[in-house]
Amino acid sequence: MGNACFKFPRLNGGCSSGLNNAGIETFKSDPWGKLARECAQNSLDARIGEAPAKLVFRFHEIPKDNIPGINDLREAFIHCKEYWNHEDSQEYKFSNKALEFFDQEKIPVLEISDYNTTGLHGEDKERGSAWHALVMSAGECNKSVENAGGFGIGKSAPFAVSAWRTVFYSSLTPEGDYAFRGVCYNMTHLDQEGKETQGIGYYGDIEEDGTEILSIRDHERIPKLFCREKEKSGTSIFVLAFSYMEGYDLITMQAKLKHAVLENFWPAIYFGKICFIIGNEDITKDNLAEYMAKDEGLKMFMQCMESSDKVYAKEKVGRLGECELYFLLTDDARPELVCTRASRMKIQSISSKWGLEGIGFVGLFSCLSPEGNRILKNMEPPEHNRWDSGRSNGDDNTLSERGRKEVLSAFKRWVKNKILEQAGKIYTGETDLEDVGRLFNNPDPPKDSTPSGNEAQEEDTEKNHNGFTSSIKKIKVSKIVATKQKRFTDVPPPASYDGETEENGENGEGNSVVNPPQGHGHNGEKSIDPVPNGEDGGAPGSRKIGSARKIKFVTRGFVQKDEYVLILKTHKEFHGDLLLLASGEEDSEELEITAARTDACELSVQNGKIVHISISPDTTSKIYAKTRDSEHFSVEVIGYELN
Repeated sequence: MGNACFKFPRLNGGCSSGLNNAGIETFKSDPWGKLARECAQNSLDARIGEAPAKLVFRFHEIPKDNIPGINDLREAFIHCKEYWNHEDSQEYKFSNKALEFFDQEKIPVLEISDYNTTGLHGEDKERGSAWHALVMSAGECNKSVENAGGFGIGKSAPFAVSAWRTVFYSSLTPEGDYAFRGVCYNMTHLDQEGKETQGIGYYGDIEEDGTEILSIRDHERIPKLFCREKEKSGTSIFVLAFSYMEGYDLITMQAKLKHAVLENFWPAIYFGKICFIIGNEDITKDNLAEYMAKDEGLKMFMQCMESSDKVYAKEKVGRLGECELYFLLTDDARPELVCTRASRMKIQSISSKWGLEGIGFVGLFSCLSPEGNRILKNMEPPEHNRWDSGRSNGDDNTLSERGRKEVLSAFKRWVKNKILEQAGKIYTGETDLEDVGRLFNNPDPPKDSTPSGNEAQEEDTEKNHNGFTSSIKKIKVSKIVATKQKRFTDVPPPASYDGETEENGENGEGNSVVNPPQGHGHNGEKSIDPVPNGEDGGAPGSRKIGSARKIKFVTRGFVQKDEYVLILKTHKEFHGDLLLLASGEEDSEELEITAARTDACELSVQNGKIVHISISPDTTSKIYAKTRDSEHFSVEVIGYELN
């Protein structure tokens, strides 16, 4: 065969096609970012072995006489303009603009080529093959669960940046099989015989009876400019009449491509799965840090991966199987976690709803197991940019919506807990008490504000292999709201107490580290002082009836192994007893304390309360408390003292 041309098959009673194409319209917003993402995920999916795939973006101006089938294309657009002859119609305007490019001596062409990839196997009629899925069908996908893509819609991305909506595909497999074909997403028009055509046309060899348009397989007949180099397997896409779009120039477009590959593929680049060439710039694992340092939104992630202080965890996480987590606690970043599957392409970035107020961190989460990848991929939309428990892509083994919610909850719970665990280690081992506010809560509210105690989030409770609580039920780092509660002994609050004598412990930042009192511990510094039992004349754990004062502390709490670590602040001196309450959405329940201590000494516990304790004013104090409950809760601390 040698009769290659562009041909638009006849409509034969089918539905005519206008300009609107759902696949192409999807990529009209942010076309360069989406183009880079779609092409790069295809290259990742086709990578050979452990060496990185390479994706190259090159920009050419090709003499129009060297464009295969250019006269056929021109005739098609002329017929489109005649067929859609209303000057106000978008089809007429599009055809008119497309025809302007044919007047140029050189045609702008964007080449997108990958290397160290498999190319596209399969024949034109081989359904399910890579070649058929990309070139010969719409919406077909033949990818496995580990692959980055999976809907067959991303193939439309290159057409969104072509003024002709025309692309050439050129492929070479490792076995030496070549393939070449052109595709044009145009509109219905009349052919030379006055018959209506389909909107889509193809460049290839026309069979003798004119019924089939076949891909060119003989590499000697593939135009040299569009033919793959020998022994360099992979796929090339050539976008004809490449349009910068309104307001764009080549430099701006290259910058957008560069940002898109960094934002979406920095984990894949970092782990050596892919590298890029954009124009004359190489982006590889070796210089990734240099490029990310120039991007304000990305530089913290590279600091995380290169920091000696980063935390690494690799464990089985419920149904997701083996998962991996890197993160770095830092005051210089808001909480943000990049999430990937095994391909290491960014799926989503979670920067809120962690329930970790005040803990700054950046990190990377990856699901590595095939089963976990299958589950997560089935929750992704065509853009592959989030995991949505309300979505299922029809896999026969897809979990119920409740099951999908449980999977995502387990993932977030695992990440949350690893961060809380590390924050606790830093606090107890390296961080001064004045840093707790930055690690465990937002800055304190003004003195006149009323803190909220109803910010709890429901979570289940689990234990991981090292005994640390993997999930904290209704965990929050809360401020205290003082309410009338059962008194710390069996005696109810005195009748004289009406809530009006309540004191507020807030007073700004307390910077004193808790140490034992004079004569009781290290260096004689003042802070928490166990009051001698019964010094007020009563038996241990009891008080004379008098004017009770309830203290509203500012408190922060977290769980370390089997203890609550309570951070208390007050601007007035306190002598009295402490209750620990599990705070709910609408009510609170007293927890029975079994043991309590400071860093310096044991504290007296009676009837489930910490009794006979003194706290110096304008300090930040740390107390460790164990309770009889095996579960852990968001907690409040109430203090009672007698005047």
